[in-house]
Amino acid sequence: MPDETGKKHLKRYDKKDKYLTIDITVGLEKYKKLYKIEQRHELGHVIYGNLRDALNKYKFVKFDSDFFKDFKNWCNEIGWLMDEVDYCIMDE
Repeated sequence: MPDETGKKHLKRYDKKDKYLTIDITVGLEKYKKLYKIEQRHELGHVIYGNLRDALNKYKFVKFDSDFFKDFKNWCNEIGWLMDEVDYCIMDE
Protein backbone atom coordinates (compact mmCIF):
# COMPACT_ATOMS: atom_id res chain seq x y z
CA MET A 1 0.00 0.00 0.00
CA PRO A 2 1.52 3.35 -0.96
CA ASP A 3 2.00 6.10 1.61
CA GLU A 4 1.13 9.74 0.93
CA THR A 5 4.31 10.13 -1.14
CA GLY A 6 3.20 7.33 -3.45
CA LYS A 7 5.98 4.95 -2.41
CA LYS A 8 5.07 1.32 -1.86
CA HIS A 9 6.39 -1.22 0.59
CA LEU A 10 9.02 -3.49 -0.94
CA LYS A 11 9.25 -7.23 -0.31
CA ARG A 12 11.90 -9.13 -2.22
CA TYR A 13 13.63 -12.46 -1.75
CA ASP A 14 17.06 -12.93 -3.30
CA LYS A 15 17.31 -16.66 -4.02
CA LYS A 16 20.99 -16.51 -4.92
CA ASP A 17 22.12 -14.85 -1.69
CA LYS A 18 19.21 -16.29 0.31
CA TYR A 19 17.98 -13.15 2.04
CA LEU A 20 14.65 -11.44 2.38
CA THR A 21 14.34 -7.67 2.08
CA ILE A 22 11.32 -5.93 3.54
CA ASP A 23 11.38 -2.17 3.07
CA ILE A 24 8.43 -0.55 4.81
CA THR A 25 7.54 2.99 3.81
CA VAL A 26 5.49 5.22 6.08
CA GLY A 27 4.72 8.90 5.92
CA LEU A 28 6.48 10.85 8.65
CA GLU A 29 3.89 13.64 8.67
CA LYS A 30 1.12 11.21 9.59
CA TYR A 31 3.06 9.80 12.53
CA LYS A 32 4.25 13.18 13.83
CA LYS A 33 0.61 14.02 14.62
CA LEU A 34 0.00 10.84 16.63
CA TYR A 35 0.59 10.01 20.29
CA LYS A 36 3.30 7.39 20.92
CA ILE A 37 0.67 4.77 21.75
CA GLU A 38 -1.04 5.49 18.42
CA GLN A 39 2.29 5.31 16.57
CA ARG A 40 3.05 1.93 18.13
CA HIS A 41 -0.40 0.64 17.25
CA GLU A 42 -0.23 1.79 13.63
CA LEU A 43 3.38 0.72 13.07
CA GLY A 44 2.82 -2.60 14.81
CA HIS A 45 0.07 -3.50 12.37
CA VAL A 46 2.13 -2.29 9.40
CA ILE A 47 5.23 -4.26 10.44
CA TYR A 48 3.28 -7.38 11.35
CA GLY A 49 1.22 -7.29 8.16
CA ASN A 50 4.24 -6.81 5.90
CA LEU A 51 6.20 -9.59 7.57
CA ARG A 52 3.18 -11.92 7.42
CA ASP A 53 2.64 -11.15 3.73
CA ALA A 54 6.32 -11.64 2.88
CA LEU A 55 6.58 -14.93 4.74
CA ASN A 56 3.40 -16.20 3.09
CA LYS A 57 4.58 -15.10 -0.36
CA TYR A 58 8.00 -16.79 -0.24
CA LYS A 59 8.60 -20.36 0.83
CA PHE A 60 11.75 -20.90 2.86
CA VAL A 61 13.59 -24.17 3.30
CA LYS A 62 14.34 -24.96 6.96
CA PHE A 63 12.15 -22.09 8.17
CA ASP A 64 11.14 -22.41 11.81
CA SER A 65 7.37 -22.70 11.61
CA ASP A 66 7.03 -21.37 15.17
CA PHE A 67 8.76 -18.10 14.31
CA PHE A 68 5.66 -16.34 13.04
CA LYS A 69 3.52 -17.56 15.92
CA ASP A 70 6.21 -16.42 18.38
CA PHE A 71 6.52 -13.06 16.62
CA LYS A 72 2.75 -12.53 16.78
CA ASN A 73 2.72 -13.43 20.48
CA TRP A 74 5.56 -11.01 21.16
CA CYS A 75 3.75 -8.24 19.24
CA ASN A 76 0.65 -8.88 21.33
CA GLU A 77 2.66 -8.84 24.57
CA ILE A 78 4.03 -5.38 23.83
CA GLY A 79 0.64 -4.08 22.66
CA TRP A 80 1.39 -3.69 18.96
CA LEU A 81 -1.53 -5.73 17.68
CA MET A 82 -4.40 -4.54 19.81
CA ASP A 83 -7.66 -4.11 17.92
CA GLU A 84 -7.83 -0.53 19.10
CA VAL A 85 -5.62 1.95 20.93
CA ASP A 86 -5.85 1.72 24.72
CA TYR A 87 -5.44 5.33 25.83
CA CYS A 88 -5.40 4.23 29.50
CA ILE A 89 -1.80 3.05 29.08
CA MET A 90 -0.66 6.18 27.28
CA ASP A 91 2.78 7.46 28.30
CA GLU A 92 2.90 10.55 26.10
